[in-house]
Amino acid sequence: MKKSYALLGSALLLTATAASGLSDSALRTHRIAKQANPEKLPLTEAASATLRKASAETISSLNTDSPRKEAASDEWTSIGTGTYTDAILSDFFTTVEPTTFDVEIEQNVADPDTYRIVNPYANWTNPYSNVTYHDEMTNYLVFHIYDGRYAWIEDFNTGVEFVDEETPLGDEGDYFLKALSNTAALVDYNGIDLVASVLPSALATYENGVIRQPATYTNGGRTYYSLLLEWADCSDSYYIANSGGDFMITMPGATVPQTEWVSLGTGKYTDDILASLFSDIDVETMEVEIMQDADDPTHFCIPNPYAAHSATLTNNGNGMLEFYVIDETYAYFTKMNTGIVFGSTELNAKMNVSSMISTYGHSMVYSVYPDAFLQYDNGIITASTYFVDGEDEYPVLLIPYGGNNYIANKSGMLCIEFPSAAEEDPYNWEPLGTGRFTDDFLASFIPDAEISTFDVEVERDTDNPDHYRLVDPYANWQHDTYSASAPGVAEFYIVNDAYAYFPKFVTGVRYEGKILEVSHNVMGPLNNGMTIDDVIAIFPESLAKYEDGVLTATATFDNGGTPFSVFQIPYNNALERVNLSEAFRLEMPTDTPNSVSEIETESEFPAVYYNLQGARVDNPAAGIYIRVCGDRADKVIVR
Repeated sequence: MKKSYALLGSALLLTATAASGLSDSALRTHRIAKQANPEKLPLTEAASATLRKASAETISSLNTDSPRKEAASDEWTSIGTGTYTDAILSDFFTTVEPTTFDVEIEQNVADPDTYRIVNPYANWTNPYSNVTYHDEMTNYLVFHIYDGRYAWIEDFNTGVEFVDEETPLGDEGDYFLKALSNTAALVDYNGIDLVASVLPSALATYENGVIRQPATYTNGGRTYYSLLLEWADCSDSYYIANSGGDFMITMPGATVPQTEWVSLGTGKYTDDILASLFSDIDVETMEVEIMQDADDPTHFCIPNPYAAHSATLTNNGNGMLEFYVIDETYAYFTKMNTGIVFGSTELNAKMNVSSMISTYGHSMVYSVYPDAFLQYDNGIITASTYFVDGEDEYPVLLIPYGGNNYIANKSGMLCIEFPSAAEEDPYNWEPLGTGRFTDDFLASFIPDAEISTFDVEVERDTDNPDHYRLVDPYANWQHDTYSASAPGVAEFYIVNDAYAYFPKFVTGVRYEGKILEVSHNVMGPLNNGMTIDDVIAIFPESLAKYEDGVLTATATFDNGGTPFSVFQIPYNNALERVNLSEAFRLEMPTDTPNSVSEIETESEFPAVYYNLQGARVDNPAAGIYIRVCGDRADKVIVR
C-alpha cells in the first residue's frame, strides 16, 4: 500500500487521520462559530430583516411568544421500513462517507404530519473501535411534514458515543454525538407558516415520499447550516453536519427518483486510482461505456468502470464514476465508486475539495482553486496530481482506506476519453519518414533537463502539402524522471518555403501531473484575424525559420521595444519562456521531396508545372507550384 504524505489542512479542507485508530485528529476540523443562542437561531435583529417584509399582522408575533404546534401525543404506530441517508456522522469523521440504510418509521396518532425514526443509527456500520453505538437505549429522529411540500427535523441524539480512550466508558470525557437542527429552531421561534412563506430555503423538501435537507440557507446576507453536530465542549462552536446536502429520508414504499442515463457509446478510462494504492498494479487504460443524463447535458457517468481491469481484485459490479463537465472547460466528480473490494471494503476515491464544492458551489471553488479540478479539452478529461494553496501543495484526488487518506492519481495519468474524442482525424496524413528534433522547450522548462537531439516521425497532409505534424514528438526524449507517458502531437505549417508556425504542440510529457504543451506566440494574432502575410511583414522574427529542410527559431522577438517570447509553456496560470538557448531545431526527413524528379507521380501523362499566377514553368526552382498530370492537378512544394 502506498501511503500519502500530504493532505489538505485549511479550515475548509481535509485533515489527516491517525493510522492506529480514531482520535481527536480523526475529526473534521471544520467547525462553525455559534451565531446565536441555539434555541433562537438565527432570527435576531440583523438576521430577521428578510422576514420583516411579511405583513404587519404576521410580524406582530415575531420576537414575542412564538406560535407553537399542537403537541403530539405519546401514541405512535409503525408505518413500515424506510431508508435514512446519514450526513451527520459522515461529516464528523474523515474517512466515513454518507451511507443509506433501512430504518423503522412511526407516525404520530394524534398528529399524522409528525413522524419519527426509531433508533436511526441501529443499522449504521461502525468502522471504529472507540466509537460505541448504544443499542440498549432508544433514540428517535422526529420530523414533520408541512403542506405536502416541506419538512423539518428536530434535534436528536444519534445514540453514538465517541469514547475518550483515557477514561472508562461512561465516565467524564465520553460524549454522545447529537444532531442540532437550525431549521427546527427557526420554526420553533417563528412558526412554520412564517418560515415556509418567507424563508422556504431553510426547510427540507418533501416530494413523492422523499425528504431532502439542503446543506445551507441564506438569511439577512448570512449563510447558515441547516444541520449541526454537538460533541464534547461546543460552548463556542458546533461541528458542521450535512455539508454536502446528502441528508435524506425515504418513507416506506417510496423510491428515490433515478437519473435517466443515455449511452454515448464506448470511450476510454485510464485508471490511476488502483495503481496509486497498490504497488503491484500498473496504470491501465480500459474501454468503458460513457452515459449522459437525459435531463442535464453537463452530467455524465461511467457504470462499472473497472469491469475490464486486469487486476485480480474482487469487483462487485456496483462501481460508478459520476461527474459534471462545466463550460467545456473543467470537470468534477460527485461519485468515484470503483466497485473494487479489498479487505472487505469497497475502494472509493473522492476529490479533495468535494466538501467545499458541496458547501460553496463548484463555480466559487473553481475561481479560487482551478487546479483542484479536472481539466476538459475536446472530449478528454485529465487531472493533475497536486494543486497549490499558498506555499503548500495538496492532492487533487484521495482514497480513504483503513483510517487514512491516500493520494490517488500519483502519476497524473488518470484520463477519461469521450467517444467523440476518438473520431477520425479530419486530415489525411502520409508518413514522410524520420527527422531529427533538438529540444530546447523542456530543456528550458524542467530544471535538470538538458538540450538533446532525438529522432521524430514526420507526416504530411496529402490535401495540403504545407501542413505537417510530428507524431509523439517526445517519444525518444530521455530523462531520468519524466517521459512521454501520454499521446503527443505537434502540427505546423511551412509558409513561402521560408517560415513556419505551430498551431498545436502537445509534448505528451507529464510534469507534476500536467501534460506540458508548447505555445507559439503568433497563434494569438492569427486566431484573432491577423493574416500570416501580416505577421511576416510586421513580426517575422516571431515565426520559425525554414531553410534547406531545417526549422529553427529565436528566443524572443521585438514588439514595440519589448521582447516577447517566440515559444512558451503555459503552466500554473503563467507563460514560461522556452527555447532560451535558441537551440530548437527540426531537421525534416532526408527523403522529403525536394526536387521535381522526386515528386513526379506515376502517370502516362507528363507533368506540367504552373506557378500560383497560372504561368507555365518548364524548370521549376524552389517554391510552390500547381502540377498537372492528365486530368489531375496537385499543389506541390519544390525544394
